[in-house]
Amino acid sequence: MSDPNQDSPAGSSLTLIADAPITSARFDRLDRMAFVRSFAEAIRAVKDADSVVLALAGPWGSGKSSLLNLIGAELVNTSGDTPPLIMRFNPWWFTGSDQLVAAFLQQLSAAVSRPEVRDTFGDASTALAGLAEAIGAPGQISEATGVPNDIEMLRENIISIFRNANRRVLIFMDDIDRLTPEEMTQLLLIVRAVADFPNTTYVMSFDYEVVVEAIANKLGVDGRTYLEKVVLLQIDVPMPGRMSLEQMVLGQLEAIAPVSSSLDTEAQRHFRLLFEGGVKHFLATPRACTRFLN
Repeated sequence: MSDPNQDSPAGSSLTLIADAPITSARFDRLDRMAFVRSFAEAIRAVKDADSVVLALAGPWGSGKSSLLNLIGAELVNTSGDTPPLIMRFNPWWFTGSDQLVAAFLQQLSAAVSRPEVRDTFGDASTALAGLAEAIGAPGQISEATGVPNDIEMLRENIISIFRNANRRVLIFMDDIDRLTPEEMTQLLLIVRAVADFPNTTYVMSFDYEVVVEAIANKLGVDGRTYLEKVVLLQIDVPMPGRMSLEQMVLGQLEAIAPVSSSLDTEAQRHFRLLFEGGVKHFLATPRACTRFLN
């Protein structure tokens, strides 16, 4: 199976292309780096100490995960000596909405305890672990802190630490639209009310229509209005033109099964007629292109 983060092999008898997100601008075949730089600049433009939620919206298969990877790399490479602390949270790793809050806080606790930021965030890791425990067992003696669980006190302590930290925390939440409606609304509650700590920026990626419908079905409210109360700025994934997608497919196809050298003139003509008359009309997203190539 071919890795999309490696150069395309030539001459192999069978090559499957993994439907995996790219991690480097080197493998961006759809010229999206201008968008990546603009999105990274929007993140850098957040100067307010309050928690901010941004959204990257696009249909399934449009390349949201790849864009998040490229945005993160762009920020690391262009932010000088103090890039944001980047944490990636994949909520669909966890089963059930009751696990999401604790799992998120535990992962954030691990992130702020990394060696390069441990001094900056002080006791935040312990406090976050304590908060994760307290939400599941309020009032009991905490194994993390050694004192009775007090959710509000723990939150106030974390808020104070994050406010005084001279470091922005950037949290990517990908594939939110894979969750159940209950899990989606629980995740929105996390970023809006539980973990809205100072100096945090959330970037949530999702299919807008899927999330709006899930909110409406679960809460019985207008999903668009509800989402607007959570997300400060939504930026839609730029959909590549058909010409770009066609060129990407033809380039990949030529690399793994050279049409120009392996087919005679008549066969090449038939291939072109087939491609122009039918195949290309189904190449609407990067994922659709990968499925065709396989």
